[in-house]
Amino acid sequence: MAKSKIAWPVLLVAALLVGGLLGAFAFPMTNEVIVEKQVEVIKEVPVNVEVEVEKVVEVANMELKLNEALELWLEEFDEDEDLLVCGGNEFDESQVEVVKVYDDWALELSDDEEEITFTVKMKYLDGDVENKCYETFDVEVTLEDDEDAEVDWDLA
Repeated sequence: MAKSKIAWPVLLVAALLVGGLLGAFAFPMTNEVIVEKQVEVIKEVPVNVEVEVEKVVEVANMELKLNEALELWLEEFDEDEDLLVCGGNEFDESQVEVVKVYDDWALELSDDEEEITFTVKMKYLDGDVENKCYETFDVEVTLEDDEDAEVDWDLA
């Protein structure tokens, strides 16, 4: 009887151990899942880049530069007789006047020169005949250090 008292608990513990081990292998708690994932590899490579920067400079009295260029443009009428012809008619210098200087003018500065570009509308008026004519010009005035001003123009 003493053997049967000890045998029952030993058999019970052995049965529980065998049942637990069989249950763990037969019914695992975790499931293994394979997931495919696309991975993008980003590699940073140092690159030398040269960037040209245009420096905008506020020039005091920019309107004075435009006025100076406009005066040089009007002096061009003394030198170039082609400017005194409008619509096939010839006019005198006193019959030509500036009607409008358009707002889209520009001043470019470099170390030794200034370049002023503007568009101007001229009116040719003959008082005797009441003959009017208008022309619009694109003008570029270049002022260089210690040199005469250069005035280039085209009909707009």
